[in-house]
Amino acid sequence: MHIFLLLATVLITSSSALNAEEWKPANGHGLIPADMFEIDPSLEVSVWATSPKLYNPTNMDIDHEGRVWVTEGVNYRGRNGTRPEGDRIVVLQDTDNDGKCDSSHPFVQEKGLIAPMGVAVFDNVVYLSQPPDLIAILT
Repeated sequence: MHIFLLLATVLITSSSALNAEEWKPANGHGLIPADMFEIDPSLEVSVWATSPKLYNPTNMDIDHEGRVWVTEGVNYRGRNGTRPEGDRIVVLQDTDNDGKCDSSHPFVQEKGLIAPMGVAVFDNVVYLSQPPDLIAILT
């Protein structure tokens, strides 16, 4: 059974690679030129939240009430100590329904939080990933 799964995986991935359109970055940086994207003309992009409502976001989740939970990684890599009180999870909201964030408050901030990379909100539990740990916080 394991050999079958291995062979199936190899065949699927190799056929996908053979059928994929080859694209080589002209600038060598791996950036995809904007003209390679097909964008629906009805799509609108706008800024919803900026600093000081949040700093250096690393991940986000949206709960059932429409609140946006954001992990911040100010102390990421060589910048550990930039925020001595630790990184945090902030909760952002648009309370007046004008399409812009107008409310921001920290959910948790601790010295032990150093560049958390993920957040997921389920019912009354917030899951926070900070490699190598997965932390569950009851709300």
